[in-house]
Amino acid sequence: MKQNTYNFTDKWSPEIGKWGHTPVPNLLVTHQRKLCITNGELAVLLGLLMFMWSTNNPFPAVSTLASHSGMASKTIRRHIRSLEAKGLIRRKYRKAITNEYDFGPLKSRLHSIAKVSTPPTQKRTPLRPQMSRHPYPELNTKEYEANKTKRKRQNYNGETTHISKLLEERFGGRNGRN
Repeated sequence: MKQNTYNFTDKWSPEIGKWGHTPVPNLLVTHQRKLCITNGELAVLLGLLMFMWSTNNPFPAVSTLASHSGMASKTIRRHIRSLEAKGLIRRKYRKAITNEYDFGPLKSRLHSIAKVSTPPTQKRTPLRPQMSRHPYPELNTKEYEANKTKRKRQNYNGETTHISKLLEERFGGRNGRN
């Protein structure tokens, strides 16, 4: 049995790992709608996050972001202005070199969402109750033998109903025939 690992290269592959990876808060992805971030803006945010190598603010060129995403430079600038207008990032203009991008506002917003939200559980619960295949736990009971030839369907409460009764309720006595 293979042991679970949290190592990036074990999850993907060493070849993919050579290119590095970008840590992105799950809260950003799960609350994208609440933050009013469009898909294009999220792509730009991810591009900016790719250059955040330390606690220092990243400063990639718009042309670099455009070449990575396949978007036009004009589109990248529009998304950056929109993110700035929404109060999610701050652009620091630097004369004769690329702009610096501050994620402080986004961190604050995510922090406030984290305070009021409940983190997801690791194990998901089933959408509907699990039903056994047969209404009787043991197949060799007298009750099972008496009813095995009758066509019945089990509902979500574990109760059984004869098929003809279900058809009568659904189709008003026509038994499913036109």
